[in-house]
Amino acid sequence: MRANISVLAVLWCAVSAFGCFAIARASHQVVARSEAQLFADTAALTLCDHGTEVMQTMAQRLGFAILSSRITRDGHVVVTVQRNGVVSDAEATRSGGC
Repeated sequence: MRANISVLAVLWCAVSAFGCFAIARASHQVVARSEAQLFADTAALTLCDHGTEVMQTMAQRLGFAILSSRITRDGHVVVTVQRNGVVSDAEATRSGGC
């Protein structure tokens, strides 16, 4: 009888530890995605308001990579960035054009 209780206690600890690890891993991924999106939005708005050079400087200082960026004729900006292995896209449009 004692052996069964010991096995159940060890099993309960293992399942609890796995659950904590899974929650921590999922939380880390959510934070990484939201951080990448934040930097993508920031890059798109910076490109729209201040141009490519300022956007590149900001990316270097904040520690993310600009994978692609473009401005269309109608003033629509599309930027793709990478931060900690996570890639994110953002778009911005200025009423007067970028």
